[in-house]
Amino acid sequence: MASMLADPVLALILYAVSLGAPDATDADRAQIMAVSPAEGVQLHEGQKVQFELTIHYSLQSVDSAVLQVYAERYAEGGHYCDEALLHQTEGGTVVHIKRGEGDVTVRFPWIEGTGPDAKVPRGAASLAFGMNLWTERHGRPVKPMLRAFAQSFCRPISASGQATQRGQAWEWMEYVYPADGFAMRFHAAPSPHPDPQNPNITVYTSSFPNGGWSVRVVKFPHGCDDAFQRIVNAARQSPDGPESSQSRFRIDPATMTESRSNGKAVFEYQLNARCNPQSGAACADDRGSERFMCADSRLYAFSASWTGNESSPPDLNRALSSFRLLSK
Repeated sequence: MASMLADPVLALILYAVSLGAPDATDADRAQIMAVSPAEGVQLHEGQKVQFELTIHYSLQSVDSAVLQVYAERYAEGGHYCDEALLHQTEGGTVVHIKRGEGDVTVRFPWIEGTGPDAKVPRGAASLAFGMNLWTERHGRPVKPMLRAFAQSFCRPISASGQATQRGQAWEWMEYVYPADGFAMRFHAAPSPHPDPQNPNITVYTSSFPNGGWSVRVVKFPHGCDDAFQRIVNAARQSPDGPESSQSRFRIDPATMTESRSNGKAVFEYQLNARCNPQSGAACADDRGSERFMCADSRLYAFSASWTGNESSPPDLNRALSSFRLLSK
């Protein structure tokens, strides 16, 4: 299978970030790495469930803090886990963390809201997990809140007695990420995580039958126009990328295009596997594509690679066409 990330995109993003994005050294971060029961286990109303979450964190702004972890239920609607729909918290816990990086595991029961004060109607719904980082005082969480993290690991909840098959429930589900301002349909549940080379970049990875792809989100408080233009200029000036001897792909200059989508600037191109006929080795049957969009304070970078001679796999086209920006 082709690599989950084509090479030039990361070099271009890190180049742009190094000239204009915030420094990551003081960032407080938390990322849910795994959830049990696993995503393939169907949830349904009335089910007795004990959730277990593994979380990676980095605390830099204070010596100690309280991390609140919770499950959020969303009413059934056009999209799963959409904050525009009615939603309510259904269980959670807190864990104390100290300055530095580490991993913690938390457990809490799913407590369905069924009383008269419940906001979400009974029946089919969806559930996601979220985290808030709070100031700690005498071992308790107090205001001000230090940071609210994006929810993740969204999954459907079936109405009592109406369990669904995994292939029907998950295929091409739309996932909504308010913290990063977008929604998109994925063929398989995405795995969001901080980029290991710059934790200020959030990466959403997923796969399709003959390859994989990712969406990277970089925030620029003063706008992404300059960073977007630096990426365009760098790609046009050096299609082989800044690490041409190590990069598995090279940009096909003939495919570079600039356009606008919903009023936002877009730059995209195709990638070909690097091939040296003089070496006598067979050329890799891999291809890729990359797309950048500047949307106010966020830069979105889409990267895909696949095995085969298709110019663009249908699954990839379907996913890209589903991308939408959330209204503010």
